[in-house]
Amino acid sequence: MTIDTKPPDLRSLEHNPQATSLDDSVGHRKDGRSQSLQDDGDVDQACAIDDLDFLNEKLDTEHTGEHQHVHQQEHQEQHQEQYQEQQQSSASVATDNSSKPSQRQNNKKRTLDGSSASSSRLDDTSIDDDSKPSSSGQPDTELLDAERQQAREISALSLREREDLYEDIHGVRRPVQETEDFRQEHLQRLEMELTVGLYDSKCKYELSAKNRAIKATYVMTSFLAPRITSDVDLRLAMLRVSQWDVQDAAIKIMKYFHMKERLFGREVCLRPIVFSDLQEDAQESINNGSLCTHDEEGFSARPMFTDVTARWRLRTSQSLAQAMFYMTHIFSRTIRAQQNGVVCVIYTLGTEMAHFRKALAMIRFNALDAMPIRPAGVHICVSHSRFKPILSAIAQAMPKTFLLQWKLHFGSAQECNDELMTYGIPSRMLPGEDIIACDRSVAQETMAKCLQRDHNVLNKFYQGKPKECVEVPPQPKDILLGRGRPYQKYPGNVEFARLLQECKPAYNDPSNTRTERTQLRKQLVQDLRDSGVRFLKRDDSGDWWEEVSDAAARERVSMSLRNMSRK
Repeated sequence: MTIDTKPPDLRSLEHNPQATSLDDSVGHRKDGRSQSLQDDGDVDQACAIDDLDFLNEKLDTEHTGEHQHVHQQEHQEQHQEQYQEQQQSSASVATDNSSKPSQRQNNKKRTLDGSSASSSRLDDTSIDDDSKPSSSGQPDTELLDAERQQAREISALSLREREDLYEDIHGVRRPVQETEDFRQEHLQRLEMELTVGLYDSKCKYELSAKNRAIKATYVMTSFLAPRITSDVDLRLAMLRVSQWDVQDAAIKIMKYFHMKERLFGREVCLRPIVFSDLQEDAQESINNGSLCTHDEEGFSARPMFTDVTARWRLRTSQSLAQAMFYMTHIFSRTIRAQQNGVVCVIYTLGTEMAHFRKALAMIRFNALDAMPIRPAGVHICVSHSRFKPILSAIAQAMPKTFLLQWKLHFGSAQECNDELMTYGIPSRMLPGEDIIACDRSVAQETMAKCLQRDHNVLNKFYQGKPKECVEVPPQPKDILLGRGRPYQKYPGNVEFARLLQECKPAYNDPSNTRTERTQLRKQLVQDLRDSGVRFLKRDDSGDWWEEVSDAAARERVSMSLRNMSRK
């Protein structure tokens, strides 16, 4: 009997948290391989930032955090009675069969650390004075759904995939050996996936209606800024994150640019993200030491970052999503981090419920699935059992790659640190008892890594840019000179065609002289210039845009009007 133990506000928040199969959204490849594409939610509805902020406000007003629903209590009491009856029945059977060799009463599933499922139920009654102590061996119903989902995902893995998973969690997995020929071969195959394969009607990229925005965003970004989408470092990072699966890497790259545009806007999507692009509260939180990285060779066996949620100073879930999305570029900037994955340790001790709700909204925004990072372990340290329902909801909303690595630790900071050390995490990388207090030297070191990374990526991106080319990428209202479908469908060109249709009758008036028509073209170009519209064309390299002269703009207007008159 399944017991719903989540408060009413969490139940109203949840939709189907499981990742959908790629078969539902992008079809099969000819070789029959089934890829997984996280259902991006309804891109045009449920994933809007404003909806997330409204969701947070609604949760803040409705969630009491201290009282449980009457319906939940009735189900829990019924479940406890059934459980006690089963225990008594099992005890009587064991007494009758005491002369026989002992056998397992149940074929218990095993959790990530190898312990049986019944003994791995998380219970922090020694910490939470408000919660009632649970009887020995009784399942933790508040986390049961999350654990069942994790167990289902692990059971669906092949034997080799399970071995890789356990090796990842305990830090003994060896990365794929790379050679220059190996990298070049996979880069060429990835280029084919993102060019020829992207437009193949028989290919898996024939997305369903609700996921076509992912492909559309990548296509438009490639058209406006081919330099950013063809970045070799980004493509290699995505290949390593996806364990050199070219098709998975192609999907992840498309999701990356789609999420980047949703979080930061079109202009930022066309260039590298920098620290100043974050909202002020996100910048303050990072500067306050909420996120710290440890990736120096010899300092730790695996790259790792710690997230102390009590140090965050966030006002919206968008700020949290922006900060995490940006910081993944810091965590995974080294080849070592991309090959071995990153261990994520999240300390929620001293954290208010509002932060958990922002985290839940961010995960349902599918930001995690688009980040250029491969988790090698996700450890969440909690001190209060009242967070169990929302932690269960968070776990069920996680992408598969994060859910498989997910582990909860209950207790004080020292107790959690002792458990983390059993997973190969050195104690020197973990904060002490007073985790809320910020170590300014560590925070300053993280900020220095951020600024150094920003400086390097901007220099690389703008290297070789001609002086006559514009630094600001094309805006939606700009007019792009060129031929082809991308030009015709560009928002600025669509609006330009509408204006020309309005001017067409006056321009074709037989009573107008050539001088009057020339004056009409000049006036139209001048009005567009005054409103901030630019006439842009690609430079010779094809990577940059340059602004054309007024004469070239008037010639474009004249040619467009003549073409319209022939129709």
